[in-house]
Amino acid sequence: MIDKKDNLKEVVDNFPEVSPILVKFGLHCASCHVSAMESIEDGCKAHSLNAKEIDNLIKEANEQIKKFDSLPDFDFTKKAFSKLKQKLNESNNKYIRIFPIFGGFDFNTTNKKFSDEIILEKGFKIVINEKVRRFLKGVKIDFDEKQNDFSAKRID
Repeated sequence: MIDKKDNLKEVVDNFPEVSPILVKFGLHCASCHVSAMESIEDGCKAHSLNAKEIDNLIKEANEQIKKFDSLPDFDFTKKAFSKLKQKLNESNNKYIRIFPIFGGFDFNTTNKKFSDEIILEKGFKIVINEKVRRFLKGVKIDFDEKQNDFSAKRID
C-alpha cells in the first residue's frame, strides 16, 4: 500500500494502475521530472489539493492497488500462444520479451535478460519487468490474423 509521504515517481513506477487516479485528482504531472523529487503529498499541495482530497486520493489509490493485486496474471489465447511460440522457434532465441510501447505492449525475441526483468514460464520463457507485468494483470492476450497484431482484453 502507499502513503502520502511516498515518492510520486516510485509509486507510479511500482503501481502504474494508480496513474488514472492521480490524473483524476489533477496530478497530470506524475510522469514529469519533478515527480522524482517529491512526495504524493507535495505534488498534491502544488496542485492546490487540501488534506481531505489528499486522503481521498490515497484511499482510492490503495483500493485500486488492492484490486490489481487480486487479479490473475496475464494469459494467452491459443492463437497468441501459437504465434509467439512460432516467433520464438523461428528466431532461435531463448526468450519472448514483453515490453511497453505507446501505452500498450509488444513482443520481441531475445537471448538477453536485463537486471530489472524476471523470467516467467508460460509454455515458453518470457522476460518481463514487474511494471509491465503489473500493467498486464487480468489481461488475456490474443492475436488477430487480419491485423497481424496482438491485442489485449481484460479478463472479467
